[in-house]
Amino acid sequence: MMRALAVTFEQATTAHGAARALAVLAFVYLLAGYYVEPPFELAPGIVLPAATVVVALPALLLAVLSRVTRYDVWFLGGALVTFVVGAVLSPGSTYLGQKLLGIAQIMTSLTAGIVLVKVMDCLPRRTVSVLLAAGWGLILVGAFLEVIGPLRPLVVAFGELVYRTGGYHFYAADIRDLNLIGFPRPKLFTSEPSLVAIGFMMLANSWLVLQPSLGRAAAVTVATLVTLLLSGSPVLLVSLALSAALAWASTRRLRVGLCAAGLTVALAALTAIAVPQLAGALRERWERAVEESTTLEQTSENLRLVFPAITTVDVLAHSPVFGVGLSGKEVVASVSSLPFADFVTDVQVGNNLALLLIYLGLAGTTAYLLLWRWYAKRLDIQHVGALALLVLALSQCMGGFESPRFWGYVFLAVGAFRTAARRPASAPPLRPPAATISSVST
Repeated sequence: MMRALAVTFEQATTAHGAARALAVLAFVYLLAGYYVEPPFELAPGIVLPAATVVVALPALLLAVLSRVTRYDVWFLGGALVTFVVGAVLSPGSTYLGQKLLGIAQIMTSLTAGIVLVKVMDCLPRRTVSVLLAAGWGLILVGAFLEVIGPLRPLVVAFGELVYRTGGYHFYAADIRDLNLIGFPRPKLFTSEPSLVAIGFMMLANSWLVLQPSLGRAAAVTVATLVTLLLSGSPVLLVSLALSAALAWASTRRLRVGLCAAGLTVALAALTAIAVPQLAGALRERWERAVEESTTLEQTSENLRLVFPAITTVDVLAHSPVFGVGLSGKEVVASVSSLPFADFVTDVQVGNNLALLLIYLGLAGTTAYLLLWRWYAKRLDIQHVGALALLVLALSQCMGGFESPRFWGYVFLAVGAFRTAARRPASAPPLRPPAATISSVST
């Protein structure tokens, strides 16, 4: 039945315009869902993150089913085996049910990410490029409109309505923002300002790797600096360095890399001279972060860098092979040297590289990374190192290892590198029947 429906959908969309329109709508829908990530409370204490993505996933998966290859299935199967083995062999068998729930969540997130890549496969490179440019452009314009005032009431009303369940809370620390940069930072239909910066970083740099050049690197650098002026988020400093590195890593031309790096430094210096308040605010925040790193206060920098590093060392000293198992946050408190009892709600580790090691240990992490390397090669990604660099930067900026948002952004980068490797004129044809999922099941 599923196979017949998938074939029917493929035949029905043979008309190029209809198929293209559906793919564009699906791509925009998924990106918006990952960016906003609206939660939905299924039951007391059970929250569905990125509800719009998860609810639409069965229909979207059905729509792209004929493009799913045996490599996608093997990747998902390998990931599932890695997670289950780690959950069973890691300490904390009492929390096995919670670990299995986390496995179900991350498998859903990985499946949704694969669907995103398949949707991108349906679109020409130029169309993907235009949509990504429109995405980071809208974030830039929207952040500006929120900062100067017209969009702020709508953003606040949206945030207070949507982000009020489970662990979701709408950021309302305007006084802190006034002390940091002189005005309330833009939230722009997310729960907190850093998520605006992360969304911009992923859209802009994915657009850059589609067709890496000095011109695109310059455009991304200027746009990033403007967004930095509007938000004051250190994430955008990471994005600046990332853009220069990607310009070199995606072309393997030293001249392009050096020019991009020089351009970034020059534009950043000019911005610091033209807007000394921004440079002063960033320097003050850096000094405060260094000072507070020894106090164990629950600041943004400590939650992203200091606490994850300490917790990773503690967990690996106790269970180096398999960690605490996926979503084994309850186990962390029993081995952590930090003076916090609740790693489920009170202390959220905001670093997914650390969470990878904490959850999977050395053996599980090695297996999972090798699986990803194998999968990237099967997806015809030519610059696996550049992709790894982009994902590494993302992992340092956010937590939620099981979340659809994190893996959605990872697969956006995967899709961008995959799209960059094919001809710009049109989307690739369907894979031959021998490589489709239907042939695997027979």
